[in-house]
Amino acid sequence: MAKRKNSKRPDREGQKIQNAGFAALVIGFAFLISPMFIGQSKTLKTTSAGLSSDIAWWFIALGAGVLLFHSAINRIVKRIETKATDSVERKSNKVNTESVIKPRTVAKLPSKATFATEPNAQPQTQWSKKVFTDIEWRRFEAVCEKFYSQGKFRTKSQRHGPDGGVDIWMYFDDSEKPVSIVQCKNHASAIGVDKVRSFYGVMAANKLVSGQYVTSSTYTADARKFAEENGINAVDGDKLLQLFLSRTPAQQKELLDVAYEGEYAIPTCAGCGVKMVERLNKQKGTTFWACKNSPPCRNTLNWKSSISY
Repeated sequence: MAKRKNSKRPDREGQKIQNAGFAALVIGFAFLISPMFIGQSKTLKTTSAGLSSDIAWWFIALGAGVLLFHSAINRIVKRIETKATDSVERKSNKVNTESVIKPRTVAKLPSKATFATEPNAQPQTQWSKKVFTDIEWRRFEAVCEKFYSQGKFRTKSQRHGPDGGVDIWMYFDDSEKPVSIVQCKNHASAIGVDKVRSFYGVMAANKLVSGQYVTSSTYTADARKFAEENGINAVDGDKLLQLFLSRTPAQQKELLDVAYEGEYAIPTCAGCGVKMVERLNKQKGTTFWACKNSPPCRNTLNWKSSISY
């Protein structure tokens, strides 16, 4: 840890200069009055007075010069400090004003889904890929968790906040050690190898040899190859739909009910876990999603996008 600079050091240096000036004045006046204390000899008094006078005025001039120099430096330093303080205050006021007046339109968290449905979309009665575009990111995670819990796994998920790259934890029965993890991406574009590689890093950190990467879109060739080589079950939108359709009619309905639960088309704030609200960016004339808890929460989303961790 770096040592803090002593802010009092300049004051001490200035005090030393000022003291030196006063000392020179005192010495000068001492020499000036010293002949008054010399004995009765006129010759000695005259000689002493001449020498003392020269030395005295030299010290007095030196002291006065030092004090004038100290005073001038003080005035310059104060002007610099005043300008610096004013500059910092102006910048601070500008930042505070902009944060209040200008709405933020770029999400603090990376977007991972295309949100192509208006909030009044009607729920589907059968499973199709249309369901994936109807629902926001949190509903997509919830329906994936329900799917895995319908099988032989016990599942656990985190509703909001940072999750360390894991959307769903999977366990056998009452085991406390997870057997696999799931990452869910309700995405519009293909999943690249960088995202799959990051997920593999999370698997390794949790000492797992198997993981499920689930997306409503597709994978690039590199991403799919990496997944196959590293124990990752890469489930794309087509495969996920087939898995849902392989369930019994009752289970399919159960999954649909979870997908269209509540305000399914309105994105959830990944940080707070509450539904976001529509806002208007007056400068651009565009709409965006903002957290209901703003401020202090500053998470925002573009109108047609949804996110999750």
